[in-house]
Amino acid sequence: MSKLRNIIAGLIIATLSCIGTMFYIVGMPVDEHIVIQNRALNYLDKSCYDMEDIEMIVFGEVLYDNSYKDNK
Repeated sequence: MSKLRNIIAGLIIATLSCIGTMFYIVGMPVDEHIVIQNRALNYLDKSCYDMEDIEMIVFGEVLYDNSYKDNK
């Protein structure tokens, strides 16, 4: 009986630990770099945007100009 009680107590502690860890992880802030990357990847699915538009929407400024390479 004592062995069964120890097993049940261990399972209850493990379950509560898992639930507590899930709530802790869900409450953590998301890394800003990951959010920016995901936003940029999602805009590539839309055919109405070119790369400059995506950079302007996601990053706020055009990081490099593709038209400069085309004009050379």
